[in-house]
Amino acid sequence: MTYFDALYLFLMLPVLLAVYQLLPKRFRWISLLAASLLFYWSLSGRLIVWVLLASVWTWLFGLLIARSAAERKAGGAKKTLPLSPAALRNIAVAGLLGTLAVLKYTGFIEMNIGRLIRLANPAYQITWKNFALPIGISFYTLDAVGYLVDISWEKMQPERSPFRMLLYLSFFPKVMEGPILSGGALREALFAGESVRSGNLAHGSIRICWGLFKELVIANRLAIPVNMIFDHYTDYHGAVTAVSGILYALQLYMDFSGTMDVVIGSAELFGIRMPENFSQPFFAKNASEFWRRWHISLGVWFRTYIFYPVSLSKPVMKWNLYSRKKYGRYVMMLGTSAMCLFPVWLANGLWHGPQWNYIFYGMYYFVILMLETALGPVRKKAEKRLRHAKRMHLWNAFLILKTWIVIFTGEMFFRANGVRAGFSMFASMFRGFSLRTLTDGTMLRMGLSETGFTVAFLGILVVLIYDICQEKHLIPDGRLGRWETPVRWTLYYALIFAVFIFGAYGAGYQKVDMIYAGF
Repeated sequence: MTYFDALYLFLMLPVLLAVYQLLPKRFRWISLLAASLLFYWSLSGRLIVWVLLASVWTWLFGLLIARSAAERKAGGAKKTLPLSPAALRNIAVAGLLGTLAVLKYTGFIEMNIGRLIRLANPAYQITWKNFALPIGISFYTLDAVGYLVDISWEKMQPERSPFRMLLYLSFFPKVMEGPILSGGALREALFAGESVRSGNLAHGSIRICWGLFKELVIANRLAIPVNMIFDHYTDYHGAVTAVSGILYALQLYMDFSGTMDVVIGSAELFGIRMPENFSQPFFAKNASEFWRRWHISLGVWFRTYIFYPVSLSKPVMKWNLYSRKKYGRYVMMLGTSAMCLFPVWLANGLWHGPQWNYIFYGMYYFVILMLETALGPVRKKAEKRLRHAKRMHLWNAFLILKTWIVIFTGEMFFRANGVRAGFSMFASMFRGFSLRTLTDGTMLRMGLSETGFTVAFLGILVVLIYDICQEKHLIPDGRLGRWETPVRWTLYYALIFAVFIFGAYGAGYQKVDMIYAGF
């Protein structure tokens, strides 16, 4: 069962809403826990044991960290816990990340060690283990780590109930693809037991339909030519290869943001507001802004738990003092940025999966962001000159176009079947480049008909118009509630019928996996 299955949409959600509303307020969270465990079991079967163990581990160490902090704050000679809060936190975090590393990266490490051995001994046979990977482990592990670190920083109190801790980590709308959270507001909302309200039902249902539109009408159609080009990349070159990066970036955006729409809409049915994970990323004017708009919760997590701690670490502080006196502010800024950004983008690449192209993808953005930092003074001077000129809009258009090139190139390497394939595709773009290959029928030999391309293109156009309205603040909070009732309901019905008429599903339809569920 996934978020786009009829079983989830037309059975699980309605039944859960009814049970949730019928239960007394203080017990409603139990229905969410039961549904979350059932949902996760349907995804991972016996692998549900890993999220159970992670929940118990996180709950226990959360209590121990808080207790140790309280004992040291109270003073006195009597301490029941010999370890400091920081030591307990480090043990707990090491256990969570160690489990993730063993399950997710063991085969990758063994394979690369084997390749190194074969350089000296070509007869050596490469063998490696691949463990069954629980769905969502990368997401709930970061949730748990953030929770433990927040407790050690005394930003929040630990959860006293292991069952509540389990619900926090396994809450069904977020367990597959996030958003990644840390403590606070969601915990309160999960256990508040607010009654089901008509406004929440209406907004949540429309948000779910919007996610279905992105996934079923656009993403699943684009998956067909994307898979064809990337799986047979040696057969294509020029404009077709260039378009592959664009198509995959659009597929990924429609898939991931569409899933987030269903996730956020599902939670809103129960009065639970989850944070947004996207904010019109293709309107970004540079790579840094793009990552503040794309997968926002992951960026916030890396910034909070890696970037800031590294920037305040002793080595970085010593570098700041030394380099500022020795080389000046500019060199100091570059060195500090490099030391803080490198672990962030290495972690970003590794987080996505045990493949070299993901690591390359992280390093790609590290280099891009360092270049943006180095050229920052030049950009500021240019913008200062253009600020009061009529050409400023042309400058902004240039910046957005430049960022698109960065994004589409990065996504080509991200999706490619390895780093070598990524470089091969990148090089092939400049061989025999001609826009005629996009209109001579080549694209129609990739499994998607002309009608399919037309539907996908019109769907992208609809999403673009919606995103422009949001960017221009014409749709407050992403909702149409302030628009006139006839206009609003016309758009609602148009969306619903578009999903039913143009959605990719039914007999003969090959199910497409949700992309980020694989990370």
